[in-house]
Amino acid sequence: MTRRRAVVLSVLLAIGVGGAVAASERSRTDATYAAVAFYSEAISIVHEHYVDQLPWATLVDNGIAGMVEALDADSDVLSPSQSRDSAPAAPGQDGDVGIVLGRRNGTLAVIATRDGTSARAAGLLSGDAVLQVDGVSAEHMPPADARARLRGQPGSQVVISIGRQGWAEPKSITLTRARTTAEDVSDRMLGDGILYVRIPEFRDTTAQELERLLAAAPADHATGLVLDLRDTSGGKIEAAVAVAGMFLDTGQVVARVQSRRPSQAAELPAPAPSAHHDQPIPVLVNRGTESSAEVLAGALQDWGRAIIAGSPTFGDASAQSATSLPGEQTLLLTTARYLTPKGHPISGKGIAPDVPTPAHATAALEPNVAPINSANRDAEVRLAFDLVKAARIFQHERTGADASAHARTDGPE
Repeated sequence: MTRRRAVVLSVLLAIGVGGAVAASERSRTDATYAAVAFYSEAISIVHEHYVDQLPWATLVDNGIAGMVEALDADSDVLSPSQSRDSAPAAPGQDGDVGIVLGRRNGTLAVIATRDGTSARAAGLLSGDAVLQVDGVSAEHMPPADARARLRGQPGSQVVISIGRQGWAEPKSITLTRARTTAEDVSDRMLGDGILYVRIPEFRDTTAQELERLLAAAPADHATGLVLDLRDTSGGKIEAAVAVAGMFLDTGQVVARVQSRRPSQAAELPAPAPSAHHDQPIPVLVNRGTESSAEVLAGALQDWGRAIIAGSPTFGDASAQSATSLPGEQTLLLTTARYLTPKGHPISGKGIAPDVPTPAHATAALEPNVAPINSANRDAEVRLAFDLVKAARIFQHERTGADASAHARTDGPE
């Protein structure tokens, strides 16, 4: 082929590719205009013919709210008052009842209850439907609005109506607001050299608190660890990654990130060398285990560093960004989802336990009697205790077998 023919062919190919790209862009533009025209036609019909005359602004707001609500349970459009309600409580109105709220299948629901609160004492369970708050229907109530209604003067009370699968009818529960403080990581020795650690929430200092507790445990007595993530909801993903790094190798993936944002990292690696490789770790989870706690449990499970025991977790590990809209509204939009190191989705699925335990979903709810009581919780702790002992026996037998094989191979004839 002559040089001139090559140049002509290159130009023709460039024109062809450029034309294809232009055609593709035109196709996308045409599809966009068609969709906008469809929406415009629908909203015009509603404006002209609906039985009540509604302002254009109301129809547009409703359309945007409906669009965002249909995306997932966490995306939302907050009105100016709801945006203010989602801010930290004002002094004197910082009483809370200890309920973590979200939406499940379109219904306002309890995700978890916090330790030492009236909601925990009343026996509310993850998955309970919140039907009313102080007589106001919660059918279309945004979680931010419900959270604001649950807050108030410490010592004051709020009445909520709760529905639960298996109940013939809802129950009204009276909760007392109280000031709550950030909960610290706590521990206790279970006996036989096994340390129990409870992480109630993930904060900036959680990894340091856990490291301090593990370092303080006598080396000759702490030979196993039980990690309790039951009813551990929300918190900072960075804190969960830091905790995972205590039990994984540096650089091992803690979570994969599904996002369309160029600035968002595709994966979150373990940040520091593991100092606790030899300890068997049962991790206790339940339906109140959510978000950052699910990321940690999924990472330890995927890498074979922990045995997950309990019931399936809530299934909501995602990140939302807040964007201001005209009229002092706020758009909360899910911009990332977290997957386990092996790429398994958490949102909508949850983390399945390796060792399932009986669920407490049908427990009766009576005033001041918690169905997840000390006996139930201790039964799961005893299970984790036994799992540590079984893992230690397995490790001992495997080490002995390896040593025996080594002696047969390399020992004297």
